[in-house]
Amino acid sequence: MRRRFAHAWLIACASAAKPTTLQIATYNVLNPVHKSVGNNREADDDALWLARGRRQASFVAEALGAADVICFQEWFFEPRWQKLFEEALPAHRLCTARRRGIHPHDGSERRDGLAIFSRLPLVASEAVAAPVFDDGRSGLVATLQRRGDRPVVVATCHLPFADAAARQAQASACAAAAERQARRDDASLTVLCGDFNENAAAPACRGLEARGWTNCAAAAATQALDSGTGGTTFLGTTHRAHTGDALSCDHIFATDRTEGGQRSSGCFDAAGARLVAARRVADAWDPDFVDSDHTPVVAEFSFRETKAAPADATADPFLPPWPDCIA
Repeated sequence: MRRRFAHAWLIACASAAKPTTLQIATYNVLNPVHKSVGNNREADDDALWLARGRRQASFVAEALGAADVICFQEWFFEPRWQKLFEEALPAHRLCTARRRGIHPHDGSERRDGLAIFSRLPLVASEAVAAPVFDDGRSGLVATLQRRGDRPVVVATCHLPFADAAARQAQASACAAAAERQARRDDASLTVLCGDFNENAAAPACRGLEARGWTNCAAAAATQALDSGTGGTTFLGTTHRAHTGDALSCDHIFATDRTEGGQRSSGCFDAAGARLVAARRVADAWDPDFVDSDHTPVVAEFSFRETKAAPADATADPFLPPWPDCIA
């Protein structure tokens, strides 16, 4: 009897789905058009921006290369800049959304925008162009296919610095576009990240929470508090503004689709997507914010395979079948 029970226990353990992970990073790389060099702009000096681009690409490969998806703001639409990052991230593929309009300082076509590098296959992408983007900005939304399971939707945005109302409207438009794409493609997780140019308590971030999105830094802090280890909602300085202010304004949000009316900290999908961690990448490599005026932020999620979800919809999808076992 004991031997038969042990055999059944091993079968149950073997059949329990192993969690898979997804790591998403967001980083404003400081477009050379926006970087002042004396009375000029870095974009006007190929030697300057190419040297910084090499340093940036090397840093991204070292610090963020393990991420499955890397979202960039202030992406430089210049073939040599793109080549540096493509060579540094050979396992990732690129999709972009270019900002519309002209640069106010010289009237040239805008060369800044958004980019997503993904090692997951791209199913679809969309540049969000709503009336609220009257400043030429947009959001970028991508559906990415996870191996053997439902896709995920990842969106990124770069909200304006000086207009709080525009930030809130643009964040809402990006969220709505990501939600539509997630419904259409039956995504298991929807993520919106980027440079919000405001802290987690400001209107754009609060507006996302009001429509059902969760700030991953806050969720990670709640998990830490639940475990008794403490935590904080703010990740620390992620941006040294041109005004000299130190801000925490680079965020990663995810949809909370947990059913049953109870919000489980860090649980975003009753079918099996859970937040593991959210962190700021240490800025020791550039303590004076010279190569970029931002530091990256990374969130990691864990999934149970959809095909192995419990038949009982009320069961906890993160527990293996009875009897319990240690993976």
